[in-house]
Amino acid sequence: MLFSLLIACTDEAPRQVLLPPVAAIWAAEHRHFDRDGDGVLGPREFTQGVRKHTSGLSFAAGDLDLDGRLSLSEFRTLMETREPRVLVDKRLDPGDPKRRQTEQFQFVPREGRIPGDEGPVATERKGLPNLLLISMDSVRADRTSPYGFVKDTTPWLARLAEHGVVFETVGSTGNESAYSHAAMLTGRYPSEIASPDYLTYQIPEEATLVGEILQLYGYETAAFLAGGHIRGEFGFDQGWQTFSHELGFASFWHTTPKALEWLDERERGAPWMLMVHGYDAHRSYILPDPYYHRFTAGGGSPLAEHIVRRGYRAERIYGDTFYEDFELESLQHPSGMFILTPGSYARLVDEAGARADGQTLTAADIEHLRGHYHAMLRYLDLQLALFLSAAEASGHLDNTLIVLTSDHGEDMLDHGWMNHRTGLTESCTRVPLVVLGPGVAEGARSEELVSLLDLVPTLLEAGGAVPPAELRGRSIWPALRGEDMPDQPIFYEGVNDQVAVRTATHKLVYSGLPLSDPGHLAGLQSDGPEHFALYDLRSDPGETAAVDDPAVFDALRMELIVWRVGLATATHGMDPASLDPAIRREMQDKGYWEFGED
Repeated sequence: MLFSLLIACTDEAPRQVLLPPVAAIWAAEHRHFDRDGDGVLGPREFTQGVRKHTSGLSFAAGDLDLDGRLSLSEFRTLMETREPRVLVDKRLDPGDPKRRQTEQFQFVPREGRIPGDEGPVATERKGLPNLLLISMDSVRADRTSPYGFVKDTTPWLARLAEHGVVFETVGSTGNESAYSHAAMLTGRYPSEIASPDYLTYQIPEEATLVGEILQLYGYETAAFLAGGHIRGEFGFDQGWQTFSHELGFASFWHTTPKALEWLDERERGAPWMLMVHGYDAHRSYILPDPYYHRFTAGGGSPLAEHIVRRGYRAERIYGDTFYEDFELESLQHPSGMFILTPGSYARLVDEAGARADGQTLTAADIEHLRGHYHAMLRYLDLQLALFLSAAEASGHLDNTLIVLTSDHGEDMLDHGWMNHRTGLTESCTRVPLVVLGPGVAEGARSEELVSLLDLVPTLLEAGGAVPPAELRGRSIWPALRGEDMPDQPIFYEGVNDQVAVRTATHKLVYSGLPLSDPGHLAGLQSDGPEHFALYDLRSDPGETAAVDDPAVFDALRMELIVWRVGLATATHGMDPASLDPAIRREMQDKGYWEFGED
């Protein structure tokens, strides 16, 4: 087994197997930016040779000894103490212009044990494995190192992958955080869990989450979630004996120290399941230097930097054009809250040709925007490596199954949009899945089609639990052991009135009535070809042009019909007025929801 070489005792830390010690990881990161190899970072190395944006982290903030250079110690201290995600003063009214005067990368005391700080050493536990589920929000598989991306975005994830199985094709089930995480934790399709309405989606109390089942089998459960749509108010607090969620769209920088402290302080003996979540790859695509321009060729145009500095501006891009003055469509609830509707994207398509406010993005601008996303991945990779290294050094990963995945990707203008909610393309729905631990083959890759629905039955099998009959996924343990699995298609539900089916060779996407509409199935059965798009993924993996293949079309359409006939659409929905005002404001800041008055 993978962890058979780990040695745990009360007075000696286990030997690092998966990752080097925390200090070595920091040293490697420092060397990565030390272009001249002199052992320190100068101002140009710190900013990657790019003039800093106005709200960036200053070099002087890290130069504690005022010698004009950043030593390894100074670099590490700066990164450990400065909050990476944008701060918003939620005490101000939403309409107050001072809300736009946010200060970034402030010194913030962190809760929990910082990776690298001394912690207790756990004794090795036999029996059922511990289960560690890590959700890397907004990570598309093909932009990571284990999946062959040309830029070195996730080298530590690639190192972890050498010890386990990488699944080549993993479908996210949904194209939005709440949908996909609901499927990830229940093993059921989003529309079965709650009414498939993006504006009110919430997991109901009667739903059964994986943590609830594992508790029945003696597992201690905990979740440290990064907020946004993945909060207790949206039903994600169910199944966890210890639960923490952040107010904003937080980073692993926030959640992993709390998770590490929980591992340190929990009582020994019982197996545990732990979920850790972070929005490090989620827009806004702003990071502290030297990560901010790690993958951009030069400073880019003022237009590209203007878009990056406010996350919601990316919602106003269609094709190669940015529409600064486009008004995002909202619906008002009795609470006075305006919720951004996915229909805004269709309206932008309709209006784009007649609008006069469009600013064309050059090819260099587009690559610059993508480079900021790639930098987010690099920073995410660092935070996960620090956490897992610290956990391993304390013996917490002994006899532990580790699952690393994501809830959706980002289109990154591959199909005319920056975001993930506009379509069910591979750019938005193909996510990474790396699994390692006891009983898992090492250094293997699996070609099996896998869905996030498969995680619950896989975790339950690892924990010796009997899966509920209503689960839609299947255990992927045969593939984890290096065995073949029967082929079967995977299905998707999108927030923009779309469903899709994917096989190893093709994908069929249907755009029709909303899933919550009683006429959705009838439309799927009777609508004409103009409501469908068929892609041959062998010749066109980027889904750039639909193909005409009647035989494949008919077969996949029937797959969609049979699938929908077998599903019962739920009716539960959230009352938006029940949300805490500060949470609603944070959703607005990230471009999901807007607020106003009559």
